[in-house]
Amino acid sequence: ATGPFWTIGVFVAPMQHDLGWSRSAILGAVTVRGIVASLAGPLVGGYLDRPGGARNATVLSGLLSAGTVLATYRVESELEFFLVFGILGGIGSVIQNSALYGATVPKWFVRRRGSAVALVTMGSPVATMVLPSLFAGVIDADGWRMAWVVMGALSILLAVLPGFLLVSQPEDVGLHPDGATGRDATAAAAGSRREPSATLAQAVRSPVFWILNLALALGSLPVAGLPANLVPLFTDRGIGREVAVLGFSTYGLLGLLGRVFWGYLINRRSITAVLLILGVYGTAATPLIFFMEGDIAVIYAPLIAFGIGSYVSFNQLVWASYFGREHLGAITGAARPFASVTSSLGPFLMAWLFDTWGSYDAGVHLMTGAWLLSTVALAWAMTTGKRRMTSETS
Repeated sequence: ATGPFWTIGVFVAPMQHDLGWSRSAILGAVTVRGIVASLAGPLVGGYLDRPGGARNATVLSGLLSAGTVLATYRVESELEFFLVFGILGGIGSVIQNSALYGATVPKWFVRRRGSAVALVTMGSPVATMVLPSLFAGVIDADGWRMAWVVMGALSILLAVLPGFLLVSQPEDVGLHPDGATGRDATAAAAGSRREPSATLAQAVRSPVFWILNLALALGSLPVAGLPANLVPLFTDRGIGREVAVLGFSTYGLLGLLGRVFWGYLINRRSITAVLLILGVYGTAATPLIFFMEGDIAVIYAPLIAFGIGSYVSFNQLVWASYFGREHLGAITGAARPFASVTSSLGPFLMAWLFDTWGSYDAGVHLMTGAWLLSTVALAWAMTTGKRRMTSETS
């Protein structure tokens, strides 16, 4: 499901050469795709809370998303690309990239939620390790149009068919969170009752809801903007295309390791505290590209992946932590537009700054500033949340 995003970097140069488009035009369609998906999120979020909702929504949206990838084979103009890949693709991807880890997995796991999400989101770093090199090879052999066809076929096989196995929550099939049975089931049920349980209306009236949205929106700008531009960023710094693609593949490896590490930590610490640490890490790691020369610069990809890969996997867990499991689909659906819009803008903003200034330096500075402001907002959310809990206890 994440293939179109993680591989767009290897399509930029051949599509530019063949069609004469600018980088911002190509990556602008990626932005449109994300924005459309985010705006549609609130319309379907509540549906994910129903029995069968996660399965039906994932399969249907996956089919539409895969269809738009296949149709990209035929595009000839920027308008066609924006319509097919951007608008229709955005409608199709509204569920694919968030239903699992945002609204489904947190319902199945409470005690080991961090580790569960870490495992579920392994598909994304695997995509970064495997797909760029795979599609670079397809492009070299048969052109970028055939590469889109191959991606569409893989999307149906790997992103649609498994969706038929999804169950929205354990209670739908007579089970309990964390796979608990017997006495453990009684304890799990009691633990679930102790969790917060807010409706969507209650959540949106809470100041923490809006502070968290601000924090996640700011943090989502670099987690999409940097990876989508890494390959062209490396080649513009004099690194060969093959080495640049290989360097981007290491992004996936460190993304895998980062998920294991941060997921383990989330099981033992609050999700907000872990995201705060990730924000500090991102603020420190993002500008390191300015201090790297030559082929050594590809080390930058795994360095930022250790933080970005985990942030994009775990940031949606804040909603279950603060507002509980019962109405999680509706709450995450309402919250999704804020982070998704900025995430979608990230690739376009970096490409536009490059087209404007002839360098990625301004884009890297922007992403660093977004990390810093997100960290400040997360600290604010932690303070507000503690104050609220103290007030309620009193």
